[in-house]
Amino acid sequence: ALPADDRAAAHLDAVLAHLAPAPAAAAVPLAAPVPARGERPRICLFGRHSNRTPLAYRPFRRLAEGRVAFAEEPRAADLVVTGFSKDIRDNAAAFAGAAKAGARIVVLSEEPLWDSLWSGGNFTDRARTMKTEAGEVPYTFLNHHNSEIFAFERIPYFLLTNEDFLTRYGLWIDRYAQMTPRALMAHWAAAPIPAAFYAEKRDRQEFSKAYEAEDVRGLSAFRTAVAEAVRLPGTVRAGQGWGAAVRRQDLPDWHLDKLVTLNGQVRVASAYENTHERAYISEKIFDAFVVGGAPTYYAGPRHRVFDLVPEAAMLNAYGMTPEAAAAQIAGFSPDAAFAEAWLATAAALRARFMDSHAVRRERARVVDTVLAEFDALR
Repeated sequence: ALPADDRAAAHLDAVLAHLAPAPAAAAVPLAAPVPARGERPRICLFGRHSNRTPLAYRPFRRLAEGRVAFAEEPRAADLVVTGFSKDIRDNAAAFAGAAKAGARIVVLSEEPLWDSLWSGGNFTDRARTMKTEAGEVPYTFLNHHNSEIFAFERIPYFLLTNEDFLTRYGLWIDRYAQMTPRALMAHWAAAPIPAAFYAEKRDRQEFSKAYEAEDVRGLSAFRTAVAEAVRLPGTVRAGQGWGAAVRRQDLPDWHLDKLVTLNGQVRVASAYENTHERAYISEKIFDAFVVGGAPTYYAGPRHRVFDLVPEAAMLNAYGMTPEAAAAQIAGFSPDAAFAEAWLATAAALRARFMDSHAVRRERARVVDTVLAEFDALR
């Protein structure tokens, strides 16, 4: 058993407290009257991608209980929310009907890839209208670029959506953070996997679309080209399109599968995002520290990843061609300074992710900002 004062045990206790059952949301009658301002807003999460928006995730939803009511049907809500504008077209009658009944339609997107490629317009615009077979549907578009919802203080949004990320990081990063620089360098030299790329294969030109003024750029085609250009024996490429029989997202736990497979086995772990967007940081770069690998990344000078991982502890391919980035990986020969920076970063990340007060504050900030945006629409 772990000692009573063990930091890992304390962190796990905090996580279990987050997982305590939440009270069920109150039922909302169909076609309820629009509430007066100051009453709880009735929110309907509707559409295929409504599960990819903040209040769909249990940690955020728990914090919103008592401040909002969740409706089952769009016509019973005063706000109908989804995560992708495509859902409006795919459910035109429902969204149009809700809008005509007085509901506000909101696309609250957590995915810059969808916003920059398929949102059907300038992703910086908030006020939009979609023409559908059921008529025009006015809606509000909120995303990384035009709202403060994802402007994190200490912990990036994506890591807050699931208890597993922070639990695994807090408990497992320490396995490598305790090594000496010399031992870490020896570990990398002996790693049987020289480079690992866990991302869907996407090589169409549309995945390289860039918006220079907004400093937003698609990276899916870039990281695919890098993966193809790295020819080191033993390189691992995993994800849809690389020949796997099962989609990684269809695995019981795709994240755990990756960590277990690469743990202690990899020298360079690709952490390129699908999109370069200042505040968009997924789990990828932190996974590298959990499995003991040196992370690759693509980040311009204003990117917020540097608030968590200094450039001295990563292979930053910003501004490089895929061929140059592949050469950077193939020629990676870490020295003591890189190992020291990596170890210091790992220790700092562990402390950050084990700070349960910071986790609660960050989640509360997300919910407060979302509800403030919703309240402004009523």
